[in-house]
Amino acid sequence: MEIYKGNPIFYSLGNFIGQNEMVRQLPGESYDRFRADDQLTPTKLYKQRTQDDQKGFPSDMRYWQTMVPICRFEGDSLAEVTIHPVSLGLGEKRHRRGRSRLASRQEADGILNTYATLSERYLTRMTIQQGIATVLL
Repeated sequence: MEIYKGNPIFYSLGNFIGQNEMVRQLPGESYDRFRADDQLTPTKLYKQRTQDDQKGFPSDMRYWQTMVPICRFEGDSLAEVTIHPVSLGLGEKRHRRGRSRLASRQEADGILNTYATLSERYLTRMTIQQGIATVLL
């Protein structure tokens, strides 16, 4: 995150939903690209492609965490930014994962600490308390 001329810029907020394997059908090109039998359901294709969630996006935490910023303005000026950490449920069963929900306290601190560290390069500082980050303006 960066504050530029008094306005927030949010970089790479991430995914807010991720249920690819729950779709009813995939285009034929997907089967060709992954050299998969075209009789496979999307769930089975993704399971094969990711080696049962051991590689690719299902195994990478970066795809399963994000955050929601809430900006409060007073007139035309940014007065406050709070950041709420969100989890998409890494490791949960396919029918549950991929839907946004507030992160658990333990996961929240990790998300916020990572985001705060990434934002330091833009001279943006935050305080983290009770699972919410507040940007120091």
